[in-house]
Amino acid sequence: MNRLRILWLSHFVPYPPKGGCFQRSYNLIAQAGRRHDVHLIAMRPKAAATPDADAEARAALLRHCRSVTLLDISAATRPAPLARRALSSALTGRSLTVTLFESPEMRRLVRDAQASADVVHLDSISLAGYLPDVEGRPTLMTHHGAESFMIRRRIGNERSLVRKAFFAAEWLTLRRAERLACPRVGVNVVMSALDGEIMQAIAPASYRVVENGVDVDFFQPLPLVDGHSLVFAGRLDQYSNRDGILHFMDAAWPLLTARYPEARITIVGSNPPERLRELASVDPRIEVTGFVDDVRPYFARATAALCPIRDGGGTRIKVLDALAQGKPLIATSIGCEGLEVVPDRDVLIGDTPEAFAAQVGRVFDDAALRASLARQGRELVERVYAWEIPGGKLAALYEDLARPAASSPQPAEAAS
Repeated sequence: MNRLRILWLSHFVPYPPKGGCFQRSYNLIAQAGRRHDVHLIAMRPKAAATPDADAEARAALLRHCRSVTLLDISAATRPAPLARRALSSALTGRSLTVTLFESPEMRRLVRDAQASADVVHLDSISLAGYLPDVEGRPTLMTHHGAESFMIRRRIGNERSLVRKAFFAAEWLTLRRAERLACPRVGVNVVMSALDGEIMQAIAPASYRVVENGVDVDFFQPLPLVDGHSLVFAGRLDQYSNRDGILHFMDAAWPLLTARYPEARITIVGSNPPERLRELASVDPRIEVTGFVDDVRPYFARATAALCPIRDGGGTRIKVLDALAQGKPLIATSIGCEGLEVVPDRDVLIGDTPEAFAAQVGRVFDDAALRASLARQGRELVERVYAWEIPGGKLAALYEDLARPAASSPQPAEAAS
C-alpha cells in the first residue's frame, strides 16, 4: 500500500518521551512515520517547562512526522478556569476528562487538517469532543487504559469525601462518553486483551490490541548486583505512581528494613510529593532524585526494581523498562495487569505489604533467582514488546481502515 496520510490528534505533547503515555505515543509515532506520513496536532495542557521546550519538541517530532502543530491550552488548566470548567461539566452532565480539552482553536485546526487525511488517530477518549469534526473519515481511538474503570477503581482508595464525590460523578459521565464515542470510530485500540474485555463490557464496539512496548536497544541488560538496593522509577505527579510508592514506604519498607537494616531505595521521578522528601531527609537509606534525564544509571546500581502499583489501569511501561534492563522485578498484580508476564518466571508478585516485602527478600537472598528473573524478563520483552512489534500492528490497522471493504476488525477477545 502507498504511504497513507495519518492525522494524529493528541491531548498532550508526546515529547520528551518520559512517562508511560509519553513513551507510548512518541515511539508509536516514530514507528508510524517509518511507514506512513504522520501529521501531528498536539495540545499542551500545562505550561512549557522551559522557554525552548516547544521548539525542542517540534524538532524531535519532525524527525518522524511530516508536520507538527502544537497548541498551548495551559490557560484553561490554571486553577480558576479549571474549577469553572469542572463546575460546568458537573452541571451539564459531561465528563471533565473530555470537556477540558475542547478548544475552538483546536477545532479549527482539526477541521482544516482532516479533509486530506486518510486516517484520523485520536490518541484518547479526551478527544471525543472532536468526533463530529472528523465525521466520515476512517478513525481510530486509543485508550491508554479503560479510563472510566480506572476512575471507579480510584474511588475506593480515596480518603477525601469531596474527592470521592467528584470521582464518582466523573466515573459516570466518562462511562457515558465512552459508550457514545467508542461505537462511532472504526476501531478502538487498547493496551491488552484485558483492557479490551473491560471496554467491551462498558461500550460495545470494535477493539484491537496494540501493546505497549520498550526500546530494547536503549535499555540493554545490566550486570546483576549483589546487596540490598532497590529502585522505583515513575512520574510522581501521576496518581497511581505516587499512591503506590507512598503505600510501599509506609507499609512494606518498615517490614523490609527490620530484616535488612542496610537496605537502600532510590525513588526516581518528577514532582515527588513532600512526604517522600521528608522521609529522605531523616533516613539516609532513602534517596529521592526528582526528574532525571536518564534512569539507566539508577537501575545499574540496584539489586531489584519495584512496581508497587495498586490503582490505575492499562499496562505499565515501567515494568517493560525494568525487564528490558534485566532487573529482577517485584510488582503487584495490578502493576502487571495486561502484560504477558508469568509470576515466578518473569516477575515476583506481592499484593500485601507482607507478601511484597517477602518477595523482595527472596531476590536479596537468592542469586540464582535474580539471574533467572533477569534472563526470562529480557527474553519476554524481546519476543513480545520491542516497539517494532506494536508499531507494525498499528500500521496494519491504519491500512485496514483505509480500505474498509477489505477488512473487518475483530473484537478484542479474538485480537492479538
